[in-house]
Amino acid sequence: MYDYTKIRVKNHVVGVVMGDTFVKKVIASQHFLEKPPAICFDVSSLDDAEENGACHVKVIDKESSKVYRSTIKTVRERGLLIDRGYGIQFALPIKYWYVDGEPRQLGLWVRIPVMSIAYSG
Repeated sequence: MYDYTKIRVKNHVVGVVMGDTFVKKVIASQHFLEKPPAICFDVSSLDDAEENGACHVKVIDKESSKVYRSTIKTVRERGLLIDRGYGIQFALPIKYWYVDGEPRQLGLWVRIPVMSIAYSG
């Protein structure tokens, strides 16, 4: 049995916090933003998730079974603040998500140290 906390927006459960992860299950064709392509989070849901110990987010698409992962920090820093009739939300463009089973774009996730090498030729 898992220990979890339900996260609600206007009395509607939008996800759960399990450990350090805010987990949200959605139907991508209905819930992903199309322009720009993004996954959205109500600002209050992120606040509540953080208050309950979450620092990561995991979005499961019920249609494709794809699992999208990011951090709440990335959602806040790289997400676009929008209000399209559902309250203020952060919309994190798809390009910033890691999708389980797909190659990562190193530039988004890993800082590779650059070394300066002196060459005397």
